[in-house]
Amino acid sequence: MVAKSLYNQIRMDNLAAAHLRETVQRRRALRGGRPLARPPRPLSTKPLERRYFVELKRITDLLRDLTKQSLIPGLSDIVAQAKSARPVTDSLRLDDFSDEVDKIMDYIRGQFLREYSESKIIGLAVRVAESVETFNGQQVDKAFRKVFGADYSRFEPWLTQELKAFTKGNVSLIKSIPDQYFEKVEGVVLRGAQAGKLSRDIASDIANQFGVTERRAALIARDQVASFNGQLTKLRQTSVGVTKYTWSDSGDERVRPEHAARDGKIFSWSDPPPGGHPGEDVLCRCVALPVFDETTA
Repeated sequence: MVAKSLYNQIRMDNLAAAHLRETVQRRRALRGGRPLARPPRPLSTKPLERRYFVELKRITDLLRDLTKQSLIPGLSDIVAQAKSARPVTDSLRLDDFSDEVDKIMDYIRGQFLREYSESKIIGLAVRVAESVETFNGQQVDKAFRKVFGADYSRFEPWLTQELKAFTKGNVSLIKSIPDQYFEKVEGVVLRGAQAGKLSRDIASDIANQFGVTERRAALIARDQVASFNGQLTKLRQTSVGVTKYTWSDSGDERVRPEHAARDGKIFSWSDPPPGGHPGEDVLCRCVALPVFDETTA
């Protein structure tokens, strides 16, 4: 069964490559042998990244609000319990106050899960997957239309599986935001009380941890949108027979020096440079412009 599936895939890839070569040759003939038009650079994924971050920020804002409402007011009592439980030897028995911390954190977790159920998180990941897929398809179609003067039909039996994989991975990432936050905050409170910190200092440490959580949410939004967009670009180009691409960086101040050095250079999809193809490195916003003239070589 696996061998038959592989055979069918190879057969489809060969047919797609042959069709693309014929299309390129016809287009060249119409242009009197001149090189094909250069495909336009795709639009930036920043709007999609911002929309994803807005959704994730709703999660981090809820975590902050629940912490302010339920944990911060109880810090003074927790610190007092820890202080009273500390013997002269300064060897602290955590059980005398850690139960109160557990009780508060369990309440916050419960309140969060009431707002963000499993189905709600899955729905969020599905919406992001579909928005990136739609955006990417539009950009790929625009490139083909510019080069060939007409739409280019796409056959994508792999797409459903890619959407499922992205959704599953991002459900895990979204869940990890509150999970890591709760774990870190609980540790901050326990260690702070054990060390004899004042409640206001523990509250400041919690605020710092919230900043870490929010920055991680922003990183997830940027990285996941860019990487999925890059993966779809690769699959959509190679599935129709494109074997090479021109590296195009994002043109802003955050471009890595090694990626800026690749701008305008041609690479093969079968031979990735160090760090991978455009969009594969963490937070990479570079894109791959299809090379069509090379297809007939």
